[in-house]
Amino acid sequence: MAHLTVSVEYGIHCLLWLVDAEAPLSSRDLAELQGISPGFLAKIFPKLEKAGLVTASEGVRGGYCLARSPEDISFLEIVDAIEG
Repeated sequence: MAHLTVSVEYGIHCLLWLVDAEAPLSSRDLAELQGISPGFLAKIFPKLEKAGLVTASEGVRGGYCLARSPEDISFLEIVDAIEG
């Protein structure tokens, strides 16, 4: 049985928060919601963005949104994006 890394676990949690988000959420906001280091999530989100799972917007109200419908994102895609 394969074990999930902490990075994958938090990446999945973040994506779940983004499913119902009405506006983009920053990695800092998502870190606060989960009680983890913003620096830790700052290393995960570029990988999710490169894989086409999230999109980033800049500015005061910037943050991350899902790039596709949640139904179109597979668990394996998330693991591959974060763990390579």
